[in-house]
Amino acid sequence: MLIMLHMISISSQESAAAASHVALNIQEVSSNIESQARIADESSRAIGEMAIGVQRIAENSSVISEYSSHTATQADQGNHILQSLQQQITEIFSSIEGLSHIVQSLNQRSEKIGLIVVNMTEFSNQTNLLSLNASIEAARAGEHGLGFAVVATEIRKLATSSLQSAEVIHQLINETRQDITSASIYMDKTLIEAGRGQSLMSEVNLSFNDILQSVKEMVTQIHETSAVTEQLSASSEEISASMEMNITTTAQVFDRSQNVAAATEQQLALVENISNSAEQLRDIVVDLNKSVAYFKL
Repeated sequence: MLIMLHMISISSQESAAAASHVALNIQEVSSNIESQARIADESSRAIGEMAIGVQRIAENSSVISEYSSHTATQADQGNHILQSLQQQITEIFSSIEGLSHIVQSLNQRSEKIGLIVVNMTEFSNQTNLLSLNASIEAARAGEHGLGFAVVATEIRKLATSSLQSAEVIHQLINETRQDITSASIYMDKTLIEAGRGQSLMSEVNLSFNDILQSVKEMVTQIHETSAVTEQLSASSEEISASMEMNITTTAQVFDRSQNVAAATEQQLALVENISNSAEQLRDIVVDLNKSVAYFKL
């Protein structure tokens, strides 16, 4: 029996040592779980802040995407307006070119009219000279030339009036030709400036087309960035939710490990009590054996 008690005591001590070792391990595991829980909580807060930041980025990207779409629409409308303006400038250039041809034609016709007026002047001078000669001849004819003298006088008056009218017409033609020449000069300058304006408008149109193409490419990239950001925001929210679940699970595991540690502590205490009781019982048995041996003597 003493041997059995000794074995029970040894087993109890070994069990106590094992239970103590288990308790220490469980405490260490519990401490590690607690540390992991703190780290997970900090990570969850960081991911939550990151998710909020990503959400703000997604919202800003969405706003920028709307603005860029509006900008692209305005740029497209501006391109249409610019094309219409270029077409109008082309039409104005054609009209000015047509007016230039008309002014040149008027200048040529005024030159022809001037030649006609010169001929009229020469004709009036010759008529006046002939009427003067006729008047002289009528005066020589005496009474027989009186009727012819009257006719010659009227012809001379008509020639004089025609000459005066021709001079007035000639003066007006000269003034008109000067105005036409000035108009032709201004028209040529306007035609040159209109040509330059048309060339500049073509260059502006090309540049605006490049800008429009760049804006469209930028809008496409912004839309893609916005889509990726929204996906990133959704992923961040999923990660944040997963971290929350992990924190909850870790807390549950920590609570359970604490319960196991408490149960292990209780088991260790029971084993130590059993070991102490076995030691006490062994001591009692030893004393009993001594007493029995004494009485046998």
